[in-house]
Amino acid sequence: MSVGVSEAPIIGDIVYFKAAGRNVFVLSSPEVVHELLEKRSNIYSDRPVLPLGGEIIGWGRGIPLSQHEARHKTGRKLLAQTMGKSQAKRFWSLQEWQTARFLQRLEEHSDELINHIRW
Repeated sequence: MSVGVSEAPIIGDIVYFKAAGRNVFVLSSPEVVHELLEKRSNIYSDRPVLPLGGEIIGWGRGIPLSQHEARHKTGRKLLAQTMGKSQAKRFWSLQEWQTARFLQRLEEHSDELINHIRW
């Protein structure tokens, strides 16, 4: 089934069809996008459950792997406040210092590059 943008108002603001075995939803108005993806995101959003990382190892309660719920939302908000774009300037001196240390180690022992890279 093929639905063009010009046909969307005739059908409605939300169009659903299956393509290649996948469910596809097309939202054709900014109002519907805002309503469903912003206001009701906790109802319609879900995050994948990773059995190995999330459940077996126990990282499922961490912010990146937690389900879309109040705890996840609060955690993301706190991370954005402390480490988001607006806070990046706070880390410049630390980044410069660590870069200088890295370059110094690399200059002293250039044959051990892989040992100087820390994840």
